[in-house]
Amino acid sequence: MMIVNSDIWAAANGGLIRIPKFEYSNIQTLKYSDTVSNFFWTLAYDSTGTIWVGSGDVTKTLLLSYKNGEWKEIDCKSLGEQSYIPAIVVDSKNRKWFISDAGLTMYNDTTFVTYNHTNSTLPFTSFTHLELDAKGNLWIGTVGYGLYKFDGTTFTNFSHTNSALPLGVIFSA
Repeated sequence: MMIVNSDIWAAANGGLIRIPKFEYSNIQTLKYSDTVSNFFWTLAYDSTGTIWVGSGDVTKTLLLSYKNGEWKEIDCKSLGEQSYIPAIVVDSKNRKWFISDAGLTMYNDTTFVTYNHTNSTLPFTSFTHLELDAKGNLWIGTVGYGLYKFDGTTFTNFSHTNSALPLGVIFSA
């Protein structure tokens, strides 16, 4: 959920929820399609005024953008097998970062770059959460492997074996 220009926006099972100017009597549900899942997991807002939505179900993974009443579907087929996008953040360079079964992916409105166990020190695991700190570092929660920090070059792992984290499962920031 986020607040943008006095509007509350939320990702929900059934669509993108908008509450304009905090007027709860005017709740709007914005659906992407009647033929594709409107089960939305996460959302983020970029510097151009676009809302980015992570979606997906057992049939299709969707990265969607919504601006000025129009939806756009971003083709994620190049990322391979995925099921859903549970977290998205937008950095100061307006790049969209998201996690999925494929790993940590950066989308710069043209190309995708994905980091996973085949090309980085990230584990082969489920990713649960993603946050961006004030220094531009990405923090990635995992199931079983703790927390990873990515500074744009290096992944640093914090787990129960090398830090004060009690267990290796991180659900939220």
